[in-house]
Order: sequence, then structure tokens, then C-alpha cells
Amino acid sequence: MGANAFYELPSAETQEQCIQFAREVLLPDGRLYIDNNDYKGDWGKGPFGKERIIFEGRGVDGTFGRSTMEWLKFDEEQEVLHIKRTWFTRTPNGVENYIEYIGKKHPVSAQEVEGWLKKYGFQILLVFGDRQGNSYTKESDRAIFWARKP
Repeated sequence: MGANAFYELPSAETQEQCIQFAREVLLPDGRLYIDNNDYKGDWGKGPFGKERIIFEGRGVDGTFGRSTMEWLKFDEEQEVLHIKRTWFTRTPNGVENYIEYIGKKHPVSAQEVEGWLKKYGFQILLVFGDRQGNSYTKESDRAIFWARKP
């Protein structure tokens, strides 16, 4: 579960379920990799109302695509970000398609992930604070867990 996969899920409960499901499907001695930014409580500050391009480019067939995201509001109590996402495509012959929807994200913290791993009986082998292999500290921007199912 790399590259902020948990950040695409709408709630802490859904994120926890991923760890529970991993526990159910992994064989004994199976490994679990979880890589996320370490949320430190700053999403309520924004940026709100600014559309960010997440992806933009052309496919091998010449189709143009763009994905954007705009933060709408942050629910402090639930720690859930409400976002507007858009997908736009234009084929080489000019056919356009536009999709817009509202999504939710729960920013996960290292403390949450550690708690879920322990709850479901995983042995945490290593915790990195970045993708260069440096150890995790409370100041780290990332929390990358390498865990083992006993």
C-alpha cells in the first residue's frame, strides 16, 4: 500500500479495514508495506478554493487527459477533507468528456497506522521517515512501515 494509498480512502475505518484484510489474506511470515505522509494536523489551514492539476498529458493514441483536485472544506472533528475532483479527456477527433465529483479523504498519521498494525497482530520490522531509508522521527514527513504477519 504505497504512495499515499490510504489518503485516497474516505475514513480511518476504511483504512483500518485494509490492514484487517491484509491480515486475512497474507500467509504466515507475509509482509505488508504501508507508505504515507504522516499527518500532523495541518489540513484545516488549506489551501481551499485552488484547483490543482494532478495529472495532465497525452496518451500514445493522442488523447489528452487532465485530472484536477480542489479542497472544499476540512471537517476537524472527523478529520475528513472534502474535495472536488475533475477528469477531462479529449480524443484526437475532438470528442470531449468531463466528469466532476465530490470525494473525501482522511489524512492518516503514523500513530494511527502503528496502532492498527499492532491491533491486527503485525510485527513492525522497520519504520522509515522517507524514501531514502532514513529512520522515522516525529519530525518526518512520511511514515513508511514494513511489517510482518507472524
